[in-house]
Amino acid sequence: MSLSAALVPGLRLLLLVSAISVFTPEQNILAEADSNIFRQGCEFNNGTSWTFVYEEIYNKQLIAYYDFNQRKYIAVKQWTKPSVDSWNQHAEETYQEGIRICENNVDVYNRVELTRLVKPRVTIRPKQSAHTGHLLTCYVRGFYPKEIEVTWRRNGHVVNGDQVSTSLMANGDWTYQIHKVLQYSPESGDHYSCHVHHKSLDSDIDHPWVPEGMPESERIRIIVGALGFAFGFVVLLAGVILRLRNAKAILDASGTGPRLMGAATAN
Repeated sequence: MSLSAALVPGLRLLLLVSAISVFTPEQNILAEADSNIFRQGCEFNNGTSWTFVYEEIYNKQLIAYYDFNQRKYIAVKQWTKPSVDSWNQHAEETYQEGIRICENNVDVYNRVELTRLVKPRVTIRPKQSAHTGHLLTCYVRGFYPKEIEVTWRRNGHVVNGDQVSTSLMANGDWTYQIHKVLQYSPESGDHYSCHVHHKSLDSDIDHPWVPEGMPESERIRIIVGALGFAFGFVVLLAGVILRLRNAKAILDASGTGPRLMGAATAN
């Protein structure tokens, strides 16, 4: 397939194609894969700087790619090396083809892709074990462009230290994702949130963490129930007091209240 026929507009002008890659019989585990895809095209860093990209992906994992600077294919997984060695017999042809394609698409990048924005989706998951203690992981997915800032906050303030970020990962739809993990010590009254700053957002996302097993709606129901019980108890107590006062007033008015018994008299 001609690479020039495969291009579409994008920050990465890349083609996403379902394909089967043939490796040596001993390592041909792709036979059991649902799909194997490759991505190829141009990655533009700014209006004039670009890199030709070819990536072979199996089960959403990068297994081989073309290194444009080194002018050769690189095997990420050892079992792809026989195929990569075969591809490298034509590595220089790939290099020249990449130059021809990418130089002709600089104007497309400048005209279209500088304005593309996709908003991130944010979720939080807790984890606890004897080895790691208490962990919170903020999953930020599906955003574009790839530049993003993700920070953990406690009670509205940035948490210093104890934060670990994964490497930026590319999704199959040319968006990106990143995970940020926080190790923390639970304390009463603390509130944690994952704060995300991205070019696509009108305002930053500050996604709060709600502990599992006690969602916000459940806490509201508990609070409302407690208030209702307290109100009912106050009304009941007021009714008892009022009834006792009314009974005392009636007895005093009738003069039939309790009397002390006098000494007995002899006949």
